Amino acid sequence: MIQRAALVVSLCLVVAPLTARAQALPGAKESRYRGLHLGVSAGVNFSDIRNPYDFPDPQIHHGVAAGASFGLLVGYQFDDTFALRTGLHYSRLGRQAEETFRIEGRDVPIEKTVDLDYVQVPVLLRLNIGPSLTGFYTQFGLQYSRLQQARVVRNGQGQDTDRLFNDTELGLVLEVGAGYAFTGPFYVTLGLRGYLGFTDINHKDLETTGFLVGKSQNVAGGLHLALNYRLTRRP
Repeated sequence: MIQRAALVVSLCLVVAPLTARAQALPGAKESRYRGLHLGVSAGVNFSDIRNPYDFPDPQIHHGVAAGASFGLLVGYQFDDTFALRTGLHYSRLGRQAEETFRIEGRDVPIEKTVDLDYVQVPVLLRLNIGPSLTGFYTQFGLQYSRLQQARVVRNGQGQDTDRLFNDTELGLVLEVGAGYAFTGPFYVTLGLRGYLGFTDINHKDLETTGFLVGKSQNVAGGLHLALNYRLTRRP
């Protein structure tokens, strides 16, 4: 089911902009921003883990953590409306929570932090709304993530993360935002981005019998600011 959904999204990312490009007239206003676009981005993620694996503790829910994100962007603008965007990003996801449990007749406070550092490669279809690069936009698509480092701290003590987390994750990205164009080829965008992983972040050999039902998934939302440069000048 997941593979079919990924295939459908991938086909849409390719077919939609090509169809729109084929309908545009050569030299028309709709092609004034066509070409290669480069950029750098920085932002903050507010993330959590759905159905987290917290053994030997009870599950600590609603543990949102803040983490940095930054990277390089590259994309191709087919016309004033459609573009494909990708890039290479570093992002910190995870969770941070504090809760007190009643265990064996006494209150036990538990503080737990999970930091997951990823290098991510999104493939996004971008739709500009309004006066092209200076208006509103939305973009959506798939994102591949490769885990670089995992760190789990419980009540101030670091825990062994070997065989806890998968090395890779695949998920969905949705972003809405607005752009502002400077004089010349530079423009900035500020977007509100949501992310939902749909593959299990638990290691395939993790023994979860009796402690966890179902898979664990990263979920995040945040603000991302990008400075973009349009290589192809307006004719």
